[in-house]
Amino acid sequence: MRPTPEGTEERIENGTETFYLILTTDPAAVTALVGTDVDGDDDHVTDIATDPRHSIIDIIAMVGPDPADHVYDGARALGPDGIFFPVGIFRDPADPVDWCPSFLGWLPGTDQTPCAPNRDCDDLGTRVCQSNPNSTGYPARITGTGSDVAGTGEIVTLTATPVPSYPGIFFFGPNPIRVPFGPGFLCVGGGLTRLLPPVIGSGYVATRDVDNGAFRAGDVLYFQYWFRDPSLGPVFNTSDAICVTFR
Repeated sequence: MRPTPEGTEERIENGTETFYLILTTDPAAVTALVGTDVDGDDDHVTDIATDPRHSIIDIIAMVGPDPADHVYDGARALGPDGIFFPVGIFRDPADPVDWCPSFLGWLPGTDQTPCAPNRDCDDLGTRVCQSNPNSTGYPARITGTGSDVAGTGEIVTLTATPVPSYPGIFFFGPNPIRVPFGPGFLCVGGGLTRLLPPVIGSGYVATRDVDNGAFRAGDVLYFQYWFRDPSLGPVFNTSDAICVTFR
């Protein structure tokens, strides 16, 4: 691991990286680390963490899909985004001490995007499986917002973006799988429940509201979106999936 030279902060490579905010009593010592290997014994604990002159105030890692990549000094890892490096990460505006487990969006106006206000980070679930590009040119991601406390009558909103303006169905089931399905993958197995009627994507976005009374405490469920996409060749495609544990 080699620290980035001063003045090149905007050159973030498209691969796994660990970022630090450091308080130090010896700034020259930090500067001297630039261009050096700060993990000479390859134990993923750096000289930054073990030097008493430096205190790590914050640390976060953006992770790409290469399993050989490393995260340093126990940083929280965010990513990958399906088969891609995350577009960007951000803190929760409602809880600025924490990082949001969702990512900045691919397309302006369709999700949390750079140079625009971000909604509070209330996403449900953990991203699993993957999606492949659809006719928008990008893979579709599914997110869930709302309460994971089952049976309260609150609304869980499922969103898939970017997707073409064709009908689609959100569905869920109890088991994670990864089976080739058209140009994408079927990520949900077991007894599948379709959330009907179908919805139609608009402005690259498809959404579905569900009363969380449909779920029980202890349910571990996987959600995915299946949609028509005739302009791509095969007449359908899929989003990735999220796993939600209800309390």
